[in-house]
Amino acid sequence: MANNYQQFSEMLDLRSEEEENWLRAQLAEVFLLEDNTILSPEDSHSDTGCSLPRFLAEAALSDPHTNPEDNCDAGFEHGFEAPKEQGDGRGLWIYAEESGNPDNAGLLVQKFLQRFDPTGWWTLTWAATCSKPRCGEFSGGALLVTAKEILFADAGSWLEERQTALPLSPKQRR
Repeated sequence: MANNYQQFSEMLDLRSEEEENWLRAQLAEVFLLEDNTILSPEDSHSDTGCSLPRFLAEAALSDPHTNPEDNCDAGFEHGFEAPKEQGDGRGLWIYAEESGNPDNAGLLVQKFLQRFDPTGWWTLTWAATCSKPRCGEFSGGALLVTAKEILFADAGSWLEERQTALPLSPKQRR
């Protein structure tokens, strides 16, 4: 059996303690109840609602098509220091060693840019890999995040679009 991975690692530069404190609050665990009430862990019993980061709970409330139980964690790991092999920079390190959700990372960063840097932008690239060399199991993609939009590209969709524009190959004509 093979394992599939979606991996990424990017830094979001921070300029102030206020930005760091705001991000810590957004990444803090809350409970989203069925009646759309957001409770802190101290105010709730662990058996009520879905436990998830505050930024995802708030996103679920603003989008009726979002099911928060599909996202009961951030979808990525994080830290407030760069990995040691990359120097001693400060910021929010957003990464996934095995299986991450770049869309959730984009949501958090967009919310950050809306509040702290409305003209700024941030990028994230990811690799979709497999522990065995299986055909069709490797890919990748990228996000470009601004305060107004999240642009998404993935290798599979790009190839599919290009293939539909090509004439049929000799093998396909038979």
